[in-house]
Amino acid sequence: MLVKDLSASLWCYLGGRRRPRSGTGRLTGRGRTRRPLLRLPYPFHVQAEASEASCLLVGEAYPNQSGQTLIRVSDPRAAVVVAIATLHPPKSRQAGGIHPSAVVSPTAKLASGVNIGPHVTIGDGSEIGEDSTIGPGCSIGDHVRIGARSLLHAGVHYLP
Repeated sequence: MLVKDLSASLWCYLGGRRRPRSGTGRLTGRGRTRRPLLRLPYPFHVQAEASEASCLLVGEAYPNQSGQTLIRVSDPRAAVVVAIATLHPPKSRQAGGIHPSAVVSPTAKLASGVNIGPHVTIGDGSEIGEDSTIGPGCSIGDHVRIGARSLLHAGVHYLP
């Protein structure tokens, strides 16, 4: 991803040099072979000026004395959340299926794309919405309705 592409996703001003990079990293420390695209300098101006990052995500008033590539935003902390989500999108869910160890009542209704993990029990008359995932070891009682695109992490027990 290019810095200009990231800055466009943040709806902000891009200044300085343009170099392609990927990922996020800490402001201080080394150990990676690639330089990260994004670092949050606030309030570490001294470290920011010495940073080898390809780009710094900074507030609008940050002075650019060293000529680094900057993405200027009004709220750097909120922008870092958007930037991380842009650079590390969530993994897509698997196609639907029922694990062989799961016990699903014959009267339960499972919509399309449902994932049922190992050692799950689903009671009589329960409904699981489209593209939902029920994690390992979950117990869903009788006549429970789980909405579409829901995610139950491992070990959740919903027993009305």
